[in-house]
Amino acid sequence: MRMSKIPLYQQIRLDIEEKINNKVWKKGELIPTELELEKLYRVSRITIRQALKALEEKQLIKRTPGLGTVVDQSDKERLDFFYTQSYTNELKEMRLDTKTLEAELEKIVADATLANIFSIPLGSPLYLFRRLRGNTAQRIVYSETYLLPLINLTATKHLLYGSLYAYLVENGIYFTRLEEAISAKVANPFLQEKLLLNQDLVVLMRTRRAYDQNGKLVEYTLNFYNPACYEYRNIIEQKRQQN
Repeated sequence: MRMSKIPLYQQIRLDIEEKINNKVWKKGELIPTELELEKLYRVSRITIRQALKALEEKQLIKRTPGLGTVVDQSDKERLDFFYTQSYTNELKEMRLDTKTLEAELEKIVADATLANIFSIPLGSPLYLFRRLRGNTAQRIVYSETYLLPLINLTATKHLLYGSLYAYLVENGIYFTRLEEAISAKVANPFLQEKLLLNQDLVVLMRTRRAYDQNGKLVEYTLNFYNPACYEYRNIIEQKRQQN
């Protein structure tokens, strides 16, 4: 473990996270104390506390003075949060047979508009993820997703043609706040070609902003939907807390 270039506390954080994901320590269970972890990993108390702080920031554990540290929330629940908001789930609910027809990932630099949206310096690096989804008969949505480079993304088949949110969860990126707005706009020639639309037709533009647990904007997406085969649905439900 010490031979790695990754900081020691991050190595421990990754190991504990793997144990949680593999259900070695399940949701609601106490994990070993700081002293026990100190002996287990043969590191200082400061290093253990750094690792636990990183896990708490990712909402994988919850520390309560005098009570100990428990596994707070599973990846399944996090993925459910993304999934209920995702394009894939929407289309399943609408019983539309769809797949990714085109996908492209590239690195770009932030122009004035993107720099203002993300509150980052002009020229900062970003990822741009483009996808066209539909089926042999129709084109349903063209999307452009801008992401902060929190992790290194590579244009693998798993990323390009799978669920983006599942991929982010797998790599430790979780969102706790989503903002969306829907408007109509006349399709420009580019969108007409992508969505196989006639001239002067409108598209539904769905703007999405996703924030991490620290309130930082991580994702900004523009979705352009073919209005002939898409309707927006949303369910808001308050769940009662169980004692």
